[in-house]
Amino acid sequence: VPSGTGTSDSFTYCANGTVTGTTCSSGITATVSLGASSIVDTAGVACTASTFAASAATYLAIKTPGVLAGCTDGAGLPLTVATSTVAAIVAAEVFAQ
Repeated sequence: VPSGTGTSDSFTYCANGTVTGTTCSSGITATVSLGASSIVDTAGVACTASTFAASAATYLAIKTPGVLAGCTDGAGLPLTVATSTVAAIVAAEVFAQ
């Protein structure tokens, strides 16, 4: 995991063996390098207006694909809802299904 403001990291994988110090007993290794996405799209995220209605006054269930059904990312990246960051609206709760 990058530390501070780092945007990249790497590690070496030892296949079919054990690691002693920095030596892989099988001699079969692969290095994995990870970095920040360089995909940039000026279109950003676009969503169509959505309306949801509850049949009961206390519960609203929005089935898959959910609140992002009308949304697209200009770069083609997947979109998800981080339920831990959704602000409650008059004691409402958001649960991922």
